[in-house]
Amino acid sequence: MIENHKHDFWVGTIQGLFRMNHEKRILERVFTEEINFSVQALEKDEENRLYIGTVNGLYIYDGKKLRHIIIDEKNILSDNNRILDIAIYNHSSVWLLTPNGVVICDAQSGSLKQYRCTLSSCGQLKCLVKVDDTLYIGTEKGNIITFNLLHLNFAPYWNEIKVPISNLTYEKDVLGVATSGQGIFLLSLNERKIIYSATYGRETEQDLLSNNISSILLSQGDIWCGTGYYLGMNILRKKNESFKRYDKGIFKTKDIAVRSFLPTREYSFIGTREGFYYVHEATGKIQYIDVRGDKTGNLRSNLIFSFHEYEGYILVGTCGGGLSAFTPQTATFKETPLTRACVSNDIFMFLEDENGKLWLATSDGLYSYDRQTQTVREYNASNSGMPGNIVYGIYLDSAKRFWVGTDKGLAVFDSQTGKCSQDMLPEVYCKEAIRYIYEGRDGTLFFCQLNNRLLVADKSLNHFHHLSPLCPNFIQDDQGFYWLGQWDGLLRIDENLNRYTFFPSINDLNTNAGPPILKDKNGMLWICGVKGLFMVNPRTDFIPSPVQITEMQINGNSYADDYKLKSDSTLYLKSNENTITFRFASLGYEKPKLIKYEYMLQGKDSTWTVLT
Repeated sequence: MIENHKHDFWVGTIQGLFRMNHEKRILERVFTEEINFSVQALEKDEENRLYIGTVNGLYIYDGKKLRHIIIDEKNILSDNNRILDIAIYNHSSVWLLTPNGVVICDAQSGSLKQYRCTLSSCGQLKCLVKVDDTLYIGTEKGNIITFNLLHLNFAPYWNEIKVPISNLTYEKDVLGVATSGQGIFLLSLNERKIIYSATYGRETEQDLLSNNISSILLSQGDIWCGTGYYLGMNILRKKNESFKRYDKGIFKTKDIAVRSFLPTREYSFIGTREGFYYVHEATGKIQYIDVRGDKTGNLRSNLIFSFHEYEGYILVGTCGGGLSAFTPQTATFKETPLTRACVSNDIFMFLEDENGKLWLATSDGLYSYDRQTQTVREYNASNSGMPGNIVYGIYLDSAKRFWVGTDKGLAVFDSQTGKCSQDMLPEVYCKEAIRYIYEGRDGTLFFCQLNNRLLVADKSLNHFHHLSPLCPNFIQDDQGFYWLGQWDGLLRIDENLNRYTFFPSINDLNTNAGPPILKDKNGMLWICGVKGLFMVNPRTDFIPSPVQITEMQINGNSYADDYKLKSDSTLYLKSNENTITFRFASLGYEKPKLIKYEYMLQGKDSTWTVLT
């Protein structure tokens, strides 16, 4: 198949030559009298001359006239007349591949010059790809040979397989090799070494459908493969190194539902629904702690909601089992005034203020702990004016406001008086349960509601509004991008909250609704997922799957004959042209059920409408 002019598709088949009729949406047979046999190669030059390689010589079509050139006129059945592949040389000449060698053809005069392959043990030649001044040629017996276009001679190149090479492709110093029987290979062109290979296997989403590969294309790092015998098509995507599941030696988090995480200088703590792991980062030593294994009885629940490093201990917040103080060096728990105060509640999160006082958001109020006096105080709806008794989120912003998010709304807490106030908040936004609170580096405040709506306020609290995406958890990276946890991936928003980029469920990343995304001292993001713990490097180039508008119709008729309407396009419609249809597609290809689209009609819609 080839696109000669824009949208002008030509297709070669074993029957002959076809051309796309866009109005009827069918392929129409062309040159039925002249070309009624197999078409094996199509190419075009700079002047849009179409070169048609067939089993009966070469045809050249300049848009007006069809010319036929026979390589071996004395023997019409000669193998030399079978054109297997074509490579454009310059504006008026092409190289043709035959089973026995290569032929240079001048498109204007029709003159030919043949170069027969003199290398032994190649068998018949099968396919070629041109890179600079060299033709790389795949052969029947598995060799790849070269033909130098300057010195006009053949030379061996690569001979590590023994099955026929069916197709070749090239991109950025990488030669893609399709074989009839051994899958595919990627070669470093300069080093002549295999840098990747793939074969048929049992993992249907990871391996090739067949070892018999009919065609191959390298495109922006992806590998497209067509198979023989009608088994379908593969796309092998370049592994995304931006999203990594946490593994340490033999310890894998792949099948672990991770509920909380804390990296410290020496250890990493991973909380689950069945206890917690801690990993010594230097040695890789792993220990697992649960209620059954704790002989002291100080760990009272296996569901670990939160961790915090404080006074040499690791505070472990649980669901329904209160708080525990853990010493990782000895793998033991110790009872403290704070753990005695929090015995049976849920510990959602911790906050340490500038005076070293520790605050705990729990299911029965807000607790404070003063390390100097070792005193614990509890604040709740009855003694502090807090909207609700369940405190999910606490946050101290840059204006020294102490935010408290409860099951019955949002409030500002005065740690000196122990009282809460909602005076500076619009009443309409005070009633929703708030799970998580965060401040961007420009002072913008974000309130993640329990219903997963995201409430946004400026730092002066004069303007409140909802952002459309659902948001269980939230963080800002060092580059200024906001990252929103989604159940089926991650959503990144620029600092001005204008541009959204969705990264679907990579490596089975499904984020929990509870814990916030964590940013470590190196700027890496850590996400607790139901299928493991994931690390995201936000400095990596993230390339979303592009959405292409493939067609636009006005009142049912095609209007814009272009695959991609540019963002600055302005189209003026007549008063009766009032039914607009857009057809579009994502070029992400894999997992189509996870692809999301949003649209908004400016001037009419106030929110984005989601399509899947």
